[in-house]
Amino acid sequence: MKSIMVYGTVQAVGFRPFVYRIATENRVSGYVRNRGEYVEIVIDGPPEKIDTFIEDLNLKKPPLARIDRLDIKDISSDENFKESLFYIKESKSGNSSSASIIPPDICVCEDCQRELFQKTDRRYLYPFINCTNCGPRFTIIKKTPYDREMTTMGKFNLCPDCLKEYKDVLDRRYHAEPVACPLCGPHYNLFDSSKRRIENPIETAAKLFEDGKIIAIKGLGGYHIGCDALNEDAVKELRRRLGRPYQPFAILGRDLESIEKVCYASNEERKIISSHERPIVVLEKKGPKPFESASPGLHNVGIMLPYSPLQFLLFNYTSLDFFVMTSANMPGDPMITENSSAFDSLDVD
Repeated sequence: MKSIMVYGTVQAVGFRPFVYRIATENRVSGYVRNRGEYVEIVIDGPPEKIDTFIEDLNLKKPPLARIDRLDIKDISSDENFKESLFYIKESKSGNSSSASIIPPDICVCEDCQRELFQKTDRRYLYPFINCTNCGPRFTIIKKTPYDREMTTMGKFNLCPDCLKEYKDVLDRRYHAEPVACPLCGPHYNLFDSSKRRIENPIETAAKLFEDGKIIAIKGLGGYHIGCDALNEDAVKELRRRLGRPYQPFAILGRDLESIEKVCYASNEERKIISSHERPIVVLEKKGPKPFESASPGLHNVGIMLPYSPLQFLLFNYTSLDFFVMTSANMPGDPMITENSSAFDSLDVD
């Protein structure tokens, strides 16, 4: 019998169900659980099967996982495991002073994108769709171990369908802590400057962008404020309201094809801008004209691809290809995260 302590990015990436799957494939017994600073595995079985299991840990790990260190030792245990029975044990806080590594928020995956626009799916057009392979991580966790009650989603009680997915170790939403649906999860609202609620919030917001309006949008971690990036009047007005006469604004582009119509991108830049983290990448403009108001006097522009379901939905409801999407706080002020602060401090339409 062996104890394996796995250090690295092994929480919030579907690591426990992955361990369960390779354990059952190799017909070994034991358990896996989160310990806050690491993932603990206790494994029992024939030595050759344990060796194969350990090889699989490294070779077949989830795409978002990173293993920095494996501490492996032989142990004896009073716990009698039934042959080939492996299970996921309840999380337990560890005693180590080392910090657990929580991954960044991850762009909505291809499976969730497909479900988002599939009319027969129960999460059709739901702006908070996610699974083990994508969605918010760092911005929702309050403390480790990474379990639902330790996140800001803990106050949303799962409906029967979501709970079934959450508890099914073979489902890709097994212990996806932000998991939710229109019946049990959060929703978006749209308000005008007088705090009047407006119907069809996301579709209406997209149309308001087309009309040259300026909108504050609550995203992962805080508020953005934005407008049509190619509407010079709207961008200039946004600069006036934010007191940023010359600072370049970040641009959100519909897709890589749209971006490459106005910017040059190398293979490495394409790879980075399309990565799971969806970073802002500084690209060279094709001539001085594109985004002159958003990045005045510069030969390049900071641009990113959509990463949240909301952003995909905004583009779905409009023909616009580019939004200014910049931090909503005034220069020097902290990021705006609360609705009350947004209402009090933002000058939007």
